[in-house]
Amino acid sequence: MTETKCSLCGAELLPATSFCRQCGSAVSDTNAEKRSEAPTAILGSPPASSTTQRLDPRPTSPEPGRHRPNGSLAAGSNSSGRRNLVIGGFVLILIVVGILTAIVVMRKHDASAISGPVALRYPGAQTVVDMTNTDGSRTIQLQTKDPLAGVESWYQTNLRLSKTVRLTSTSVVMKKEKVTITLAEEDGTTNILIKQAP
Repeated sequence: MTETKCSLCGAELLPATSFCRQCGSAVSDTNAEKRSEAPTAILGSPPASSTTQRLDPRPTSPEPGRHRPNGSLAAGSNSSGRRNLVIGGFVLILIVVGILTAIVVMRKHDASAISGPVALRYPGAQTVVDMTNTDGSRTIQLQTKDPLAGVESWYQTNLRLSKTVRLTSTSVVMKKEKVTITLAEEDGTTNILIKQAP
């Protein structure tokens, strides 16, 4: 007859079992043929040949850079993608800095071309005054026998002036950044007064 309680822990035993489900101890049973649980056996081979076999390892995740079955990239490609993104951002910043530097250099070049003594002097004009003031500004007075319209046209073409104001039929004021040029025609002579701020 089968015991109803475990002899070690006192837990209630299920019918037709060979061990206690609470503590795992074997149950003494005279009716071994009625047991529902038999020892584990390897199917398809005799018990004598049941030895432990070494299994070769197999990868459980794809190699870095390979695509997973669902189409997403493996973790290794994420880090290379981030690295490429950082490098691309750095190159973009260098390009922008280069463009801005070129713009600044071009503006300084244009300003120096305007403010240089050669660029401000009308060709063939006689210098009456050329002085630098204590505040760093500069004043140049020139005279030429050329008509006012020709002198005005030369300054407009060569200095690309931003503002021109005609005061009278014989006087004009022109401006470009820090340079102011006043032209006045009198007795067949055109007087040119150039003032350059520091």
